[in-house]
Amino acid sequence: MKGLSLLYLPPFSIVARFMITGSLLGVVTALYSLYMVYSSSTYLPPLVHLFTLGFMSSFMVGALFQMLPVVAGAVIDNPLPKATFSHVTLTISALMFPFSLVFREPYLYLTALSLLTLSLLFTS
Repeated sequence: MKGLSLLYLPPFSIVARFMITGSLLGVVTALYSLYMVYSSSTYLPPLVHLFTLGFMSSFMVGALFQMLPVVAGAVIDNPLPKATFSHVTLTISALMFPFSLVFREPYLYLTALSLLTLSLLFTS
């Protein structure tokens, strides 16, 4: 019988860490947008990067770690260290990109880009 395979279901802690981090970065995005409203600042690139890299990509990668083994039947061997590496590099790069845009430091751009690329390529 074909259908969902719950045999390779990843631990809940893997999915939860991505969802909690995405939620926290969503709150940071909302606080930054409130700061922009009250300070009459309209510099949007950090806000966009916080939302897309922090909020959206955290939820997407967390959903991938949950759905690939269940729906597609793709086996992720040793998922906890792989998810930890992906989570740490994605979170650091999602926080580093807005800072690099605010402070306009080239080494922060390159470090954030390298970590983001490493995280997303490793996840894919």
